[in-house]
Amino acid sequence: MIPELGKRLRGFRWKFFGMWGLIALLLAVMNYRFITSQLDHNDALREDMRLIVDTVADDVAEARLEKTIGGLRSSNTGLERAMARPTSIDSVPVSA
Repeated sequence: MIPELGKRLRGFRWKFFGMWGLIALLLAVMNYRFITSQLDHNDALREDMRLIVDTVADDVAEARLEKTIGGLRSSNTGLERAMARPTSIDSVPVSA
């Protein structure tokens, strides 16, 4: 009777821990899949943020360039007037 009971308990023990082992394995796989999906999502977000930052940086650089060009235009009015003059050799006054 005792060996029979031991065999039954041994089988029960393997079934019990085997069931919990399968549940733990299932949870580990689900956790792994969840984490990898979140990492993929984070990669997509990272790419979106990189695109946004690049776009904003380009816009800021363009605005700074326009501001610089506008400042140069307003400070170089004499140069603009000189460049607007005719530059042919015939238009230069010759002093005798």
